[in-house]
Amino acid sequence: MNIELVLLYGLVISFVSILGVALVRSNRRIAEFINSNLTVLTAVSAGVFLVTSFLLGRETLEILSPGNAIISFAIGLVAYIILHNILSPHRHAGVDHDHSKGSKKSAWKLLIGDAVHNIADGMLLVASFGVSPLVGSSTALSIILHETPQEISEFLVLRKSGYTTTEASYRNFGTALSIFIGIAIGLLLGQSAILQAYLLGATATFFLGIVFTDLFPLKTILKDRKNVGQMLAALVLGVLVMTGIASALGHSHEHEEGMTVIDEESNHEEEHGDEYEEQDHPEEAEEEHEEHSNHRH
Repeated sequence: MNIELVLLYGLVISFVSILGVALVRSNRRIAEFINSNLTVLTAVSAGVFLVTSFLLGRETLEILSPGNAIISFAIGLVAYIILHNILSPHRHAGVDHDHSKGSKKSAWKLLIGDAVHNIADGMLLVASFGVSPLVGSSTALSIILHETPQEISEFLVLRKSGYTTTEASYRNFGTALSIFIGIAIGLLLGQSAILQAYLLGATATFFLGIVFTDLFPLKTILKDRKNVGQMLAALVLGVLVMTGIASALGHSHEHEEGMTVIDEESNHEEEHGDEYEEQDHPEEAEEEHEEHSNHRH
C-alpha cells in the first residue's frame, strides 16, 4: 500500500471542502446557486456512492467467502442504523430541517456527526487503497464529490446558527481534518487482510444506507412529482460519471500492471540470456571453453 498516496488524498479531501467554502464566502451568487440546487447536487452524489458501493461489494466478494461477505454486509447495515439514529437529526446536505432553527446546539450535533463520518471515511480510504489503486481512487473521488457540497451546506448551517464567517470556517476545517484520525486507525487495522475485507463489505452497505435514507430518500422524492424526473436524471448522471471514471482508472491500472510484467520478463531474459545461449548452442559453448583453457595454459 502506498501510504504517501493515502495521506495525499486525505489532504486533498480536506482542502477541497475548504475550497468550496472559500468560493461560497467570496461569491454570493455561487452560494445562492449551491443552496438552491443542493438537492440536485446531492442526487448526483448519490449516483457516485452507488457505483462506489458496488465496487466495494465486488471486492469483498472476491476476497471473502459468500457467508463471510454477507456477515460483513450485515455489520455495515447495523452500524449505519445505529449511527443514523444516534446522530439524528441527519447531517447530510439538503435533508436536515431541524438546523434551520439556527440553534448552536443543533450545529454542534452537526459537527460531531461530521467528525465521526470523516473518521469513517479515513478508515475506508486506507482499506480501499489496500485492495487496489482503482478502488482507492474511486473511493476518494466519491468522498470528494460527496463532502464538497456537504461541507458547503454545513458552513451555511453554521452561519445560520449564529457563528461568524471565521468561526464557521475554522470549525468546518477542524472537522474536515478528522479524516486523518480515521487514516491512522485504518493503518493500524490494515495489517490484517481479513479485517480490511470486512471493513470494505461493511462500508459498501453503509454507503447504501447513506444513499437511500439521506442522499436519495425514495419516499420523499417520489412524493415530489414535479422534481422526481430531475432527481432521477441527476442520479443517473452521477452513476454514469463515476462508472466512466472507474473504467478509466481500471484501464490505466491494467496497463501499468502489464508494463510491470513486461519489464520483469525482460529483466529475467537479460539475466539468464547466457544460460539460454549455452543450452541452445552447446557445441559453440564447449569450443569457447576449450579455447579459454588453452589460452590459460
